[in-house]
Amino acid sequence: MKGKTAYIRALLDQIIYGASASLNFIVLANLIPLDTYAMLAAIYSYIVLYQMVSNAMLMDAFTVNLPTLGINQSQKYFLYVVRLLLLLSLPVAAVVFVIYLAYAGLSLGHVVEVWIFLSASVAFSLMMFARRLCYSMKSETDALLGSLTYVAVYAAALAIGYSLSMLGLDFILASLGIASLASFLLVSFRLRVLRAFLAPAGWQLDTAELDCFHRRYARMGFLTGSLKWVPDNLLFSLLGVSGTLDQIATFRMATNLLMPFRYLVVSLVNVLLPKYAALAAEGRSAESWRHVVQLIAIFVAASAGMFALFWVFGDLILSLLYRSATGPVLLVVLVLSAVPAFSAAQAFAATFLKSIRKIRAVALQSVLGALVTALPGTLLIINFGAMGAALTLVASMLSMSLFGIFLVVRSQRTD
Repeated sequence: MKGKTAYIRALLDQIIYGASASLNFIVLANLIPLDTYAMLAAIYSYIVLYQMVSNAMLMDAFTVNLPTLGINQSQKYFLYVVRLLLLLSLPVAAVVFVIYLAYAGLSLGHVVEVWIFLSASVAFSLMMFARRLCYSMKSETDALLGSLTYVAVYAAALAIGYSLSMLGLDFILASLGIASLASFLLVSFRLRVLRAFLAPAGWQLDTAELDCFHRRYARMGFLTGSLKWVPDNLLFSLLGVSGTLDQIATFRMATNLLMPFRYLVVSLVNVLLPKYAALAAEGRSAESWRHVVQLIAIFVAASAGMFALFWVFGDLILSLLYRSATGPVLLVVLVLSAVPAFSAAQAFAATFLKSIRKIRAVALQSVLGALVTALPGTLLIINFGAMGAALTLVASMLSMSLFGIFLVVRSQRTD
């Protein structure tokens, strides 16, 4: 019964956070110029890159290792991981500063721009770290409160910016960073992370073994996180190089409709990885795999339902959401309707592999998706624009899902 309650709370958390993320881009498409919208889509993809890489390097390791370390060490261990993130951010920030200022030129305005981008990236990652801590500690209610805080602060900031005619890129990114930081601080307070930090020497851990474990995990985590970003987000950069702003906007408007499904997958992964890791520690990983198969079947049905819905009512739905012409968007949405099924299959297979510490297998899965995106995907985008990007995303997710399932089946036979 408790497990079902956790799923319901996680689902409610996803509905609020995922729907708000989708609505955010839908609303902004009607409020800001097309070129600003396209730039925001591209820049946001790099904020997501940092979040995905840092999560794969640090929080995946945290989640897998916590059952061994002990749930009573959650707050101290989380502070250790946050410290690693901040240390990681220093050289990354230095490199980004040098590259951006060398390209754009040294000026106070450019320094402020890159500082806002970096601050938003780190704050967004911290918020996602805190959300995953909630799931590891079986505190889905706090994850929900964190999402509500993020949505409320972000929406209020955007409303203020729009009313004052300040809704530019820098203001939107600063609002994202402030809302993310507010969510992180609230969750940290409720889960007593801040109390552990303020306690005299209370947050210290014996880090010798942890350092060794995290160094090993971080190498593969960096690879998997970077490559995991490629199928979804590199497409915006490829469209920017070989396409037009209209094509970037079309693809962004279409993928907005997938975001609730994608965040549901992420939310379930956050709930399931601690559970699967605990089952694996007890030698019961076969139970996890049976559960994965059931979830994949549910998302296959969701993909079929999405295709049918937009096949019949697509024009009406898109005309209600966007002011601009939506003919090209509908065709892209119909192709992308397969993504929820394939995305869920690859994500849940990867989650199972992480739970049994087969991180190299997850890396191989990510390599395959990146290769499909970078090689045939580039040609498809050059020739077909936004539709080529949609076909590439479907192909990469399909290849990763099939390969991930193959790796899981093989691991079950050898164990």
